[in-house]
Amino acid sequence: MCIISTQCLSLFDNDDVLIEKLPWEVQGCPIYKNEKMHSAVDRICELCHEMFRKEAPDLRALCRSSCFHNPYFLSCLNILLPNLQLSMYSLNK
Repeated sequence: MCIISTQCLSLFDNDDVLIEKLPWEVQGCPIYKNEKMHSAVDRICELCHEMFRKEAPDLRALCRSSCFHNPYFLSCLNILLPNLQLSMYSLNK
């Protein structure tokens, strides 16, 4: 049983025993551990997708890929928060 508010993923091991894994355990993305941070970055991708859904129907998934560490997320962030200093956020980390 999963007792936190984020969604759990249920998997079966070889002995058909139910195993529940949290999203960050499956994806290896620690941002899912921080519910407020995850909500904020996910909302950026959601808003960006709503703006460009006809031109880029996969934008939401692209923005969330690699744990939000990708050029799509940076572009969305720059569009939605143009005055934000992005120099501290490097894709080379």
